[in-house]
Amino acid sequence: MFCVNYFLDLDNLKLPDNNLFIATELLFAIPVYKPEVHYQFVEKNNWSKKYYPSIHPKALKDQFEIPPEPSSKIFLEKALNGKMGLFLDKTLRKLTVDFWQKKFRTMERAQYNRDMQASDGVSKHHPNGFRDRVLTEHQKQLETFKKKINELLMPTPSS
Repeated sequence: MFCVNYFLDLDNLKLPDNNLFIATELLFAIPVYKPEVHYQFVEKNNWSKKYYPSIHPKALKDQFEIPPEPSSKIFLEKALNGKMGLFLDKTLRKLTVDFWQKKFRTMERAQYNRDMQASDGVSKHHPNGFRDRVLTEHQKQLETFKKKINELLMPTPSS
């Protein structure tokens, strides 16, 4: 599974964050390859239905013609399935974390630990507080909406 904010392997399809922002990313993602994996991804994260109860992703595998896997992909998967792949995974993860720690050195430690993760099966990259800004703005708009609804339902008596 590939997303700008997440890299997940097939054994780790459950997202570590459960909020409106992540539910939106999850449910509105468009699969470009192997839609049945996208369906599994959504099913593993069924907590998202709390935020979007009317969205019912269906198995898209019948709607796409799935091309045969290229021989280069098959070769690379076989070559990297073992000690060489584990070595590369560990080395590239360390390089990524080192790069992030330098690039985001001014980020508060608690925010860094929450928003930047590189572990077995999951790499998460949510820098610069974008998610927080979206969630804060959503909460403000929700409060404004609630206030307007309350004013409509219970008008103040005019003098």
